[in-house]
Amino acid sequence: MSNPLDMKRSGYLGFVTYNAVPGPHGPWKTFDGRDVPGWDAVGPLTQQRWVAAGNAERDEAIQLASRVAVQALEAEGITGEALTRVQAAILRHQSTSAVAPDPLS
Repeated sequence: MSNPLDMKRSGYLGFVTYNAVPGPHGPWKTFDGRDVPGWDAVGPLTQQRWVAAGNAERDEAIQLASRVAVQALEAEGITGEALTRVQAAILRHQSTSAVAPDPLS
């Protein structure tokens, strides 16, 4: 599940991160102290729900980043066709990049 282009990645990462947060009985324990089943044991419906939640978070983050980028470009005077091309390139990169872009480079 380490490939960022894997459709299940965001759901799997959310599942693992959620269950790694310690509760009253420690990480990977239910509220009553039982072991939380692993990803492969929770079943396809639960996996689909985690994937859907992860994808919704990812999509919202991409939209927010895109709006911020467009505002910065417009502030620099980039408009019209040039802005449209840059927007398309940003969205294409965000949706296909195997590694998250470094915002400081």
